[in-house]
Amino acid sequence: MDDHDYASAMDKAVESALTKAGVIVEAQAVRNAPVDTGRLKGSITWATMREGSADGGSRPDRKGVVHIGTNVDYAQHVEYGTVKMDMQPYLRPALALHRGRIVAEFSKWVGVFLQRGK
Repeated sequence: MDDHDYASAMDKAVESALTKAGVIVEAQAVRNAPVDTGRLKGSITWATMREGSADGGSRPDRKGVVHIGTNVDYAQHVEYGTVKMDMQPYLRPALALHRGRIVAEFSKWVGVFLQRGK
């Protein structure tokens, strides 16, 4: 495998791991999100530079990044609270709950890639 093929294959392995992380955290954040109208819950999504939906948030402009969030303007007030409203975190707990699983999945995907690259 030449250097270009190796770099391309590694990018794909990282992209796959980030996609899995996005799916996992998005699903948990949706389960965690408080519901009034359902707008916040319905807007949570993930995106990498190459995959996912940027409808709920921004699409990263570089490799090796996954964005998970929403474009709902009041989302940060729900997550962090205000002086008049208690916080109702949904996104940070989703990541915290699955952090170990994500690290394990990422290590597994990259490890498989490295074994094939030998």
